[in-house]
Amino acid sequence: MKWTAEDDRRLRELHAQGMKYAAIGRRMNRTANQVGDRCQHLGLTRVTRELAAKRKAVAAVLLAQGMTHRAVAERLGVGRTRVTQISQELGLPKRRSVG
Repeated sequence: MKWTAEDDRRLRELHAQGMKYAAIGRRMNRTANQVGDRCQHLGLTRVTRELAAKRKAVAAVLLAQGMTHRAVAERLGVGRTRVTQISQELGLPKRRSVG
């Protein structure tokens, strides 16, 4: 499937949110490899420290609002394990993922 200008716009938007290639691919009905190749073609880099810090800050806010680890992971396009790690790094209480 050929990439359109709208696809590129959406890819840039999702990439800027710090989402992983696989998560972007699921949202755009493409493989992680296709997303990675297109990101490289567009000059987009992998997750930088700045993006990782932004994702961590957003996760902290969402967790403080009472969202489950699963919901935060889905929202940020990362694994639930990463959200659990962020939660532990921030010293937040352990919480079951129920929804």
